[in-house]
Formats: sequence, C-alpha cells, structure tokens
Amino acid sequence: MKDLLINAKHILDEFKSIKTNNSTAAKNLTNQDLAKYFDHTLLSNDATPTEIEKYTLEAINADCASICVHPAYIDVAQNILREHKQTKVKLCAVASFPLGANLINTKLSEIRVLSDLGVEEIDFVAPIYLIKTRNWSALEKEFSLIRAATSTCLKVILETCLLSDLEKIIASLIAINCGINFLKTSSGFSKSGATIKDIRLLKLVASGKVKIKASGGIKTKRFALDLITAGADRIGASQSISIINEKYKNMI
Repeated sequence: MKDLLINAKHILDEFKSIKTNNSTAAKNLTNQDLAKYFDHTLLSNDATPTEIEKYTLEAINADCASICVHPAYIDVAQNILREHKQTKVKLCAVASFPLGANLINTKLSEIRVLSDLGVEEIDFVAPIYLIKTRNWSALEKEFSLIRAATSTCLKVILETCLLSDLEKIIASLIAINCGINFLKTSSGFSKSGATIKDIRLLKLVASGKVKIKASGGIKTKRFALDLITAGADRIGASQSISIINEKYKNMI
C-alpha cells in the first residue's frame, strides 16, 4: 500500500504539470459513431415501464453502447432487447446505488443476482465513506470481493465531486489493481457530475489499463465531445438521443 500511495502522489504531480490538450478530434465523429459511446440511461425513481420501453427502443434505434436501468426494470429492458435479436446494445444496471453505503454482503448478493439475470454491465457506487476516511485496505478488500463475485463488466462510480484529486487517484489505482473494468465519474445523484478535469485525471491514472465513463450533468453535444476528447470511452446520459442528434451549429 505504501508503494501505491507514493505512485499516487507522483501521478498527481504529473497531472499538475500537464498542459491542456486542445485536440478537436472528437468533433469529427458522425452521429452514428457518437451513439456508440452512450449508455442511454433512465434511473429516475419515478420512471415507468412505458418509459423504460421507450428508452430501450431509442438505444436500439440509435445503436448506443447500452441501456442502463434500475434492477427493478431489468426484465422490461431485457424483453425489448430480446425482441431485437440483431442489436448490439448491452443491458446495464446499477448496484449499491446511489450512495454506495450498503453492507458488503448486500452488495455482493445484488451483483450476483444482476449477473445471474443476464446483465452485461454493472455500474456500482464505490463506498465513498471508505475513501473519505482513507481506509484503503478496506476499500481494496471490498473491490476484490466485488470483482470475485462476477465476471460481468464492472464500472465503479467514484462520485468524483466528493473527492480530492489524491483520493480520486488512490481509489482509481486500487480499482484498477482489483480488476474493475471502468472508472466512472458520477451517479448523477450527488452535488455535481462529470468534468473535463476529472476525465483527464482518470485517463492519466488508467494509463490504458481500464476505460473511463463520464456521467452526470451531460446535456449538450459540445460537452459530450469535449469529454470524449479528454479521454472518456463511455458517456452516461438520460438525454443521449437529443445530444447525438444536436446540430453542430448549436455547439458554437
């Protein structure tokens, strides 16, 4: 753990010295290519089955990366996906959401159930209280247990708006070492969401070993493209379709 902390401080120093990347490469993405970055998401607690069906069909028609829903609506989204056998859209669900404060046995049980139900990607909230108290050994143990509970793709929600840069780095390094597949910025239910700075930081920490998901407060095409340029491999948004179809002239 001592070596990890030293490494984290080196990464933070490196990040502070990096000049802003003004690349515009992502601006050249077609709408079809842009859609593949999106987890089309509906996690509001008043969502209805009809809305879940609508969002799932939207994800299929746009060819998004996934449709992301609450566990209670897995069957609704799954039925629509099964009706469209040729779709590549994945089924994504959340766990220990949105606070990450469930007991570890509860988290493990939920994640195993989601996997058994055929969920292809699971976005789970990190135990923020362990990060804020810097109980790194306990965090490592929890991430390891979660990884051992399933072979399903796992995205850890770090809730970056609540963390210092050093806390983001250390938590991310532990997640990477434990085999988590994605570092994700936000639940969308906290103080704020994704930022360009956080995506750049997480991309530096990831060093190509894991992928990065930006989520929370993403409502415009310009912001989505800026996040992708900064290093996001996936975008989580409830307004995916309007973002994808937004005209370039509206981004200026």
